[in-house]
Amino acid sequence: MARQRTLKLAILNIKIGPPHSPQNYIRLFEMLNELQPEEKLLGERQVKFIRSEAVGGAHQNGMIGQFFSYTEIQGQWLDMSSLEPLLDEEGNPITPVRTNLKPNMKTINFVFYPEGHRLMYIVNDGPGVKNFAKCFRRMVNQPEFQEAFGEVFVEVEQDEDSIARILRLPNKTKLEIDFSLPNPDAFGDLAQELQEKIQSQNVARFNQKMTGRKDGEGIEPDEETTALMDIAVSNGSVSAVGHDGTKKVYESTASYPKVDSTKYDPQQTTMLAYLLNRGQTLIRQLRSR
Repeated sequence: MARQRTLKLAILNIKIGPPHSPQNYIRLFEMLNELQPEEKLLGERQVKFIRSEAVGGAHQNGMIGQFFSYTEIQGQWLDMSSLEPLLDEEGNPITPVRTNLKPNMKTINFVFYPEGHRLMYIVNDGPGVKNFAKCFRRMVNQPEFQEAFGEVFVEVEQDEDSIARILRLPNKTKLEIDFSLPNPDAFGDLAQELQEKIQSQNVARFNQKMTGRKDGEGIEPDEETTALMDIAVSNGSVSAVGHDGTKKVYESTASYPKVDSTKYDPQQTTMLAYLLNRGQTLIRQLRSR
């Protein structure tokens, strides 16, 4: 029996302003295919969008694609034989390889679902989700994309259990809820009502801060506040400060990105086939919760 392999998926929630249509997300990825933008990830690490295509020729099945990451080497080169810097006859630094060649390349495989506007990428040996989200956010907000779609929001999908952590925090003295306006997905009735109320006021980003009384009783979120917190798990973040009797304690949903970890048998399926299968399961779960 073959040894099972672990597949870890991180999830980004990508949102384009009204009208909320799967076709807009298809257009976004068609534009990514055409322009193949690149952005800085971290340090000298760069990420370039390579390709995406509809699964089985039908976008409703999802879109599978790739980014490449690589090192953008900066600065002067040293010749280890002569222990001299590489310079031309005029004393200018020389790069000893063609500039179109990039070292330390890694492939970042992903699947994207226009209906649920979630991008799921393999994070096993890929970039951390916070840095990758920032990188992709810059990518899809380059001027050409801004002109076509306006601001494109990219949020990290966070673990639902992180809300419970905040609710359990003792003696909460501060609570902050921050999120970009969600697309009209499946929410509970109260969350849907709150979303529509916020949207009717032409709000792009919602931020609510609470400070507790000084009489020692902590903040106790009511049903409405908890519904706003639930919205923020997929669209922003919730943070809180409490006190455990001896010291301040801090929790944030941003510290708990959702990473789906499952195993597959490489003799029964390929990594990409399993990525598609698992991605379809996750998108159904996210849209029905």
